[in-house]
Amino acid sequence: MDKYILKLVPEGRETQELQLQPHKLEQSILDVAKSSSSLVFCDLRYSGELSCATPEGISKLCVYINGVLIPSTYSSSNGAITFDDYIFGSRIFTECYGFVQIALTFEENGKPVELESEYIQVMVRKGIQNDSVRRMAEYVYNHNSLLLYGNKIFPKDAAGLKENAFRTLEAKLLLLKQIAIVFKDTYKYFQTNSKFSTTTKEYVDNFEKLQYVSQRSIQYMAQHPEELYHVPGNSGIKFLGKYYQPNKTLITKTVPSFDIYENQFVVSFLKSLIGEISSFERDLNDALSKLPTSPKETDNYVTSSYFVYVNTTETLRVTLADLQKLHEDFNKLFFTYSKILPVKNILVKAPPKPTHVFMSIPHYRHIYDCAVSWYKMGAFTLNEQHYMLSFLKTSALYEVYILSKITDFFLEREYSIEHIERKTYLFSGKTLYENTYCNNYFVFQNGESKVTLYYQPVVYNSDKRSIANIGLYRSTSISFPKSLDDDHNAGRYYTPDFILKFESIGCEGVKYVIADAKFSTLESVKRRQVASLAYKYLFSISPLDPKDSIVELCIVNGQSNSEDDEITNVYDFEFPGNNIMPFAEILTLTENKENNSNIHFSLLDNILGKHLK
Repeated sequence: MDKYILKLVPEGRETQELQLQPHKLEQSILDVAKSSSSLVFCDLRYSGELSCATPEGISKLCVYINGVLIPSTYSSSNGAITFDDYIFGSRIFTECYGFVQIALTFEENGKPVELESEYIQVMVRKGIQNDSVRRMAEYVYNHNSLLLYGNKIFPKDAAGLKENAFRTLEAKLLLLKQIAIVFKDTYKYFQTNSKFSTTTKEYVDNFEKLQYVSQRSIQYMAQHPEELYHVPGNSGIKFLGKYYQPNKTLITKTVPSFDIYENQFVVSFLKSLIGEISSFERDLNDALSKLPTSPKETDNYVTSSYFVYVNTTETLRVTLADLQKLHEDFNKLFFTYSKILPVKNILVKAPPKPTHVFMSIPHYRHIYDCAVSWYKMGAFTLNEQHYMLSFLKTSALYEVYILSKITDFFLEREYSIEHIERKTYLFSGKTLYENTYCNNYFVFQNGESKVTLYYQPVVYNSDKRSIANIGLYRSTSISFPKSLDDDHNAGRYYTPDFILKFESIGCEGVKYVIADAKFSTLESVKRRQVASLAYKYLFSISPLDPKDSIVELCIVNGQSNSEDDEITNVYDFEFPGNNIMPFAEILTLTENKENNSNIHFSLLDNILGKHLK
């Protein structure tokens, strides 16, 4: 492949050179966070230059930042790129936060080429935006369990973990602490009442200690005549009219043996837990080594990516400290149990066999229950933290933040969660769509009212209700043009951020609300997003059932210089009393202000509440 270099030239600062590569579908989030050394500034003017072997052979060049087309002009004579966004001019990173990725599409000598940069850290000025994003990340952190694992109640003790455990770090650490307590409490019982088997032990000793004569004892006497000596009387071994008695003989004695399966499991289970803790400590240390410990600062700018990761870093540190304390506790337990139960080690990777000893003797049963609970939870993983680290681009964090807000709204309205699932959307051909990592299908119920919330669903161009029961389809292949010379306008599906399906017993038809989240300002959404989203979701999507209807488009935006969030009617020329259908509005939802839950629930109620029955 030819070498392509994108040079970004910020006003008054050094040029950044970015190596462009084909799209990578698989890439370690942690490695991306560590390796990203390039910087862009949110409020500086930029120009660019594409360096390649034949700049004169390139045409139809388009520049995208985090998937958003940036108006630009390309000069084939020298590869210069001029940015002229109709809202922000050449300040092309104004709305960016966290990380950005730049993608270029063009034709080179008539052949299409698609390239992308590494993830680039965004430098911002300190202020309200940092605090808002930090609080968004904290809010999502508090909803990880619901989004990742479903509607499970957090268990408060080991007994509650038997059937209701879910694979969060908090739950696993809680269970480890409970297991340590169980081992400490049962130690004195194992010390005095451990089960054992009996076995025979043979050794040579004085004849007086022989309690019974076995075949092995007689055999030893016959094979060792040198041990015989003459004794008076008529007892002993008679030989040639005289009586003899061994001085020493083989003694057989019955002794207890603690090396039984149940004791082997008790000690080996402790050892296996120490191994798992040690392995996970290494994983945590590796993850922490790849995360920024403090923001980079230069000339009143700060790396905004740090504020996306700060919660992850703190969680990993606290978890590591807890694990180190548990490691010490389990080492002590293993040492003490090994002294009272001298057994051979066995490989432990699953719950023990439900033997009579494990099921009938209380202190053995406690250990059995702990092991069953532990192996039901599975191995330690960093899935939850990888999930948070996946928000390299703050637009992704904002989408999940809005998802969390909507789920909280229905719970606040006393809707119960009837079902949570991670739906997988299928395609027959090549597609850029990637299924979500977290749960994306939520069913809420309150009496006769039912709401289904879809996160990043797919609206196909045919009836695909069998996948997720979405009664909508894409009704035209004509796509909204990304640029004036865009001739790739045929599409097969749409992927809105959210679809809400409202159903009620006794009401004919289903109502759909389509919503999209944009980490942008209100003005940017009005000028950049409304037209394309209205075309896609109000003009190009239709219900499969004629009794159903799309009643609203809601665009949620996440940047504002004001502390007051608000709802903006897209139809600013609407006549009073004239209800336009389907409706369209913009909801500004930020974390610029602390303790804003009541305000947010009120705003969501104004939008979603009117569709509830």
